[in-house]
Amino acid sequence: MSGIDPYGSSSSSDDEIITDEQEAAAVKAEIFADNTHFARMVESGCGEHLLDLPLRFLPPGNVKDLHLDMVSGIGNSCDRPSYMTFLRAYKEFSNILKFRTKGDFQDCDTCAEKKQAIKTAKRAGYRELYKATMDLRQHYKEVTLSREIEASLRRTPPSAAKPILLILTDGMDQAHWAIPRLPGWKAAKRFSNLARPKVIVQGVWCCWFGFHVILGDATQPHDSSFIMEVLSRALEHIASVSRRRQISVPEEICLWTDNTPRENKNRTVLMNLALLCGRGQFKSCTLANHIKGHSHNCLDQAFGCLARSFQYVDRLEDIYAVKRSIENILSKDSLRSFLGVPEVSVEVLEGVRDWSGYAQDLSVNLEGGMRDDATGIHCWMFMPRKDVPSTYNIAPVAGFAPHPCDVVLLAKWYVWDSRLSQPPILVLPYERAKGFVTRFPVPTKLRPPKTPENHAETWLKVAKALLDCYDLQQVQRSVQYIRSLARGGAC
Repeated sequence: MSGIDPYGSSSSSDDEIITDEQEAAAVKAEIFADNTHFARMVESGCGEHLLDLPLRFLPPGNVKDLHLDMVSGIGNSCDRPSYMTFLRAYKEFSNILKFRTKGDFQDCDTCAEKKQAIKTAKRAGYRELYKATMDLRQHYKEVTLSREIEASLRRTPPSAAKPILLILTDGMDQAHWAIPRLPGWKAAKRFSNLARPKVIVQGVWCCWFGFHVILGDATQPHDSSFIMEVLSRALEHIASVSRRRQISVPEEICLWTDNTPRENKNRTVLMNLALLCGRGQFKSCTLANHIKGHSHNCLDQAFGCLARSFQYVDRLEDIYAVKRSIENILSKDSLRSFLGVPEVSVEVLEGVRDWSGYAQDLSVNLEGGMRDDATGIHCWMFMPRKDVPSTYNIAPVAGFAPHPCDVVLLAKWYVWDSRLSQPPILVLPYERAKGFVTRFPVPTKLRPPKTPENHAETWLKVAKALLDCYDLQQVQRSVQYIRSLARGGAC
């Protein structure tokens, strides 16, 4: 195997047979070094400075797993620290860097498949084993690239040289936010089969500007219109902070979400981002996603801090009690230091505007690349035609003459790719955007709340159980709230 570099290119031919026992043993050691799940090593973010943080949690694993994952990404063997050196360095951070218990997140399907391929290849010889290992390592490197780009945008404040604002948004697990939460509720057997209404908790982290938590009751569908409502309110917060601090609003935004098509990666969100660019509010708007199975990031860490503190709250009468509890948790100095933003807010949505219908009025059809599968695109960039390199050929739209302010879509498979996945597409001609903004202003009417099918009867049973088992003064607020939801009302 002379001349083969396990971390780079090979100077020998593909047909060369391994004959050197020592180098074969070295390759075998490297193969076993990759038998750890990458997601367990880097879910807490990449490249963070840990010394100034009160506490950070790593995904499930141990120090040895973390060391093996790190050395797998270092090409030069001279630069790889030994395990004992790595262990001594980790001990300096052990009081603020903890491993989370196993079972919080599911393993990545791609990682599981590639690891299974390594196990299968072990019976076929070193050549197949080496190929399967390199395939898994390439997947690891791609995940690392994605996380490094997000971490770089998060750590770099918007400036004239880099006017990009990173906005992270995601929803918390609704299992934490069932209403009501009262002393003795879990102990009572008659409550065990009653499904309580659950509050929607959506976090939006505008790096360097603010951290906002948006609450919606169970009659608000958690769909693309909900996401656009959250984003529009976040942009209002950004404009408010900019005025108070007397700074300019960043010229470009990058919205980073998970790969869920129903909420994030869909026509409604994409066309509204194109409209932000078409109106001239931003020079470019980007929707980016991590690789499927590796989408948990620093926002999920903030959610974890909320969930751990929230487990000690024993009384939640309605959605406004949830709001007060989250405000108390976010007021802690340790969490504010972790977020590193000047403004933290918690807001209850009185309703959601119909952003889906608003995008449909554009009569622009975007198709393909939105599914959560192997065909999915993970980076969508909208920018004016004048900023697109002249080497690209942009197909015209019938009835519209080319204009420098036409909005063009540039799509890439992943955010780190240097090549486009398809030729640029003209999605919003300037004349159409100009006329649309004049005829169709931003929606102001709230869509009516909608009680999920078969939930109204169950919620009324919850209200009755409360009245049967508690004093009226204890549960009056909760009963009123639940009955209002069951009738199709909003909070």
